[in-house]
Amino acid sequence: GIRSGERTKQNIRSDQEVIGKQADEPAKDDKPERIIRFSKQAMAQGDKPAKHLTRKEAELVSHGWFKQYRGASGIKVQIHATQAELEGALGLDAKDGLIRRAAFDDDAGTLHVAADTISDPKRMREILRHEVLAHYGLARTLGGKEFTKLLSRVINSRNNPSMKAVWDWVEANYDNEEIGVQAEEVIAHLAELEPSA
Repeated sequence: GIRSGERTKQNIRSDQEVIGKQADEPAKDDKPERIIRFSKQAMAQGDKPAKHLTRKEAELVSHGWFKQYRGASGIKVQIHATQAELEGALGLDAKDGLIRRAAFDDDAGTLHVAADTISDPKRMREILRHEVLAHYGLARTLGGKEFTKLLSRVINSRNNPSMKAVWDWVEANYDNEEIGVQAEEVIAHLAELEPSA
C-alpha cells in the first residue's frame, strides 16, 4: 500500500507488478516504470462466481458508494466487464486460476475493477472500502507521519482480545509480509465492514 507517498524499489511488494520493466532491472528512458498494486483481498485462486455483477450494475454500486464517501472523490474507478478487459487495460498477462478482482494504478490514480469477478453489490462495496478508504484514502488523508503513528497503534493492538480475530486472519493471509504491511491490512480488513457494523 501507500506509505509516505514515495515509491521506491524497497516498497514494491510481491503483490505489485511493475509494468514496463522487470522489478530488478533499472527503468529505461523509453519505458517509464508503472506500478500496479494488488491487495491480496482483491485477488484469489479458483473460479469466478457463477452469478456476478454486470458492468452497469458495478458502475451503479460504485457511483452510489462514492456519493456516500465524498472524501474519496479524487479517485477514478474504471469498471471493466471482464477480468480479461482489466488485464488488457493494465498490460497484464492472464495467469491460469488467478482471479484479479481489482487493481490500483498509482500513476493514473485509478482503481480498476473486473465486474465478472464480483458476486454481488455487497462484495463490490467491500472492495471499494478496502481499496479506496484503507489503502489509498487513509494514507493520503493522514499524511506519512500520522499514518505511521496509526500503524504503530494498530501493531500495538495485536494482543488486544477484541482485535484477535482480525489479526489472526491477517497473519494467516499475509504471513510473509512485514508487520507494517500486516497492520495496514488490519485497517483495510476493518474498513470492509458495512458502516452499520
